[in-house]
Amino acid sequence: MIARGLAVAALVLSLGWALPAAAANDGAPALSRFQVDAIKAALATSGTLLLAWGVWLQARGRPHSRRRLRDGLLLALGVASGLAWWNFGLFHFPQYVHPSDTFHYYMGSKYFRELGYTRLYACTAVSDLDRGRKYAAKGHRIRNLETNVLEPVGPWLDDPSRCTRHFIPERWDAFRTDAAVFRNHMTPSAWRKLRTDHGYNGTPAWAILGTALSHTGPASLDQLLALALLDPVLLLILWACVAWAFGWRATCVALLFWGTNYPAAFGWVGGGFLRQDWLAAAIVGICLLRKQRPAAGGFLLMTATLLRIFPGFILLGFGLQALARIWRSRRFTLSASHRRMLAGGLLAAGLWLPLSAWMTGGFDSWLAFIANSRVHVSTPLLNHMGLPTLLAYDGSARANQTFQVNEEDPYADWKQARRDTFEKRRLLHLALVAAFALLLARASERQPDWVVAILALGLLPIAVELTGYYYAVLLAYGLLWTRSQAIGTALCAVSALSWLFVEIWHWTDEILTWTSLACALFVTYAAVETLREERRSGAPPRR
Repeated sequence: MIARGLAVAALVLSLGWALPAAAANDGAPALSRFQVDAIKAALATSGTLLLAWGVWLQARGRPHSRRRLRDGLLLALGVASGLAWWNFGLFHFPQYVHPSDTFHYYMGSKYFRELGYTRLYACTAVSDLDRGRKYAAKGHRIRNLETNVLEPVGPWLDDPSRCTRHFIPERWDAFRTDAAVFRNHMTPSAWRKLRTDHGYNGTPAWAILGTALSHTGPASLDQLLALALLDPVLLLILWACVAWAFGWRATCVALLFWGTNYPAAFGWVGGGFLRQDWLAAAIVGICLLRKQRPAAGGFLLMTATLLRIFPGFILLGFGLQALARIWRSRRFTLSASHRRMLAGGLLAAGLWLPLSAWMTGGFDSWLAFIANSRVHVSTPLLNHMGLPTLLAYDGSARANQTFQVNEEDPYADWKQARRDTFEKRRLLHLALVAAFALLLARASERQPDWVVAILALGLLPIAVELTGYYYAVLLAYGLLWTRSQAIGTALCAVSALSWLFVEIWHWTDEILTWTSLACALFVTYAAVETLREERRSGAPPRR
């Protein structure tokens, strides 16, 4: 009876709520943001319970009990969770294109040679001034992208040549026209807020395709929509490859996490311009490793690394595995698959690095990217996640306690408190990273390449801070369901916990701090559980 009750509840939640995506008669969305979030929390919780039921049955020696019922529920929850990431077709309630995010990557790539990484906001303000728009008022603040500090825009407006001298007249006219397209379709407050964000941060490798596509014509609503529709194509390819390589059950487990977790929800970068390319490259690369195509897998994993840098931790995982094998055998060897992966990775680097330099005006663009990244790494953000975020937490200096609305940077005190607190705990962080690296090396030593790639993702929440939407990549852990159902269950539990934290804490910094703890514990558990499975079976499966 309990099982049947769970089945009915899950089906109602996943299908009954997922279908109404059209607007109501009065033009308002059929579901509010709060209702959509509540459905996501219910889906994540139902998925966790369903998978936990399977783990319990397996422990009792009854892995095939109620298989048809459990499969039906898993399929329903997986499909509904996939729809949930898109907010059931309501997107940004209701528009699809994310104007702010698209502005940064469209304008930043199209005019990179003139703007670099530091002049986007200043030149946008000057373009407003040229058109006599009130948005260029000298009292407004913009973020100085060289320092990440909010400053008055006045000095740039007093001397517009600081911006315009980087443009030839034709390019400046094009820039002003393109900027006006975004400005005319945003509210004045949203337009001002946009220029206090953190700029364009695409790598020169991202700019290869980004710049080519943004130059397909002057900005228009039709062009921006067409560019924003590239991500759904990439995601469709991603999930098709996952189903091909891992089967539909593991796909549904991964969908349960991807579609319902709080940190990587659609609202952050959904409807943006090529914001899912790195994710597609990384996950499809893992799929190719599963299908024993290491050269192609290495090519895509290196591509993902050049697109967003942090996927390079996957490649580091293979290095740790190789070191563990060298330590045990006392001789330097590389497996045949590692050699083929290395060849694929070198091919990607040899192709994309020169092409990126040509597209962005030289290899100096990579030096500029490194300098820009250093500024961002040193700047705490409310939506940061990772073990460093957790260690920088000070309960007496939370954002809701230190926020100063009348200051130039309302979060200046909060940011400084985070820096000071983390500095006191830096050695602890280094020790924890070293301990996890040792655990990862041991857990990966005898595992197939695709398992190593997934486990290596655990370095992300342990070693670095990333904005929460990049945690979508943890969906890869759902693919370990084919090896350990307990890991898939724990992954869904992380998603459910993220919504519990939303209910307990209402400020983003606290929600993501405690979600960081859940993620750090999860990736540690996944590595330990993989090691335990190896010891229980005597040797890992060949695939």
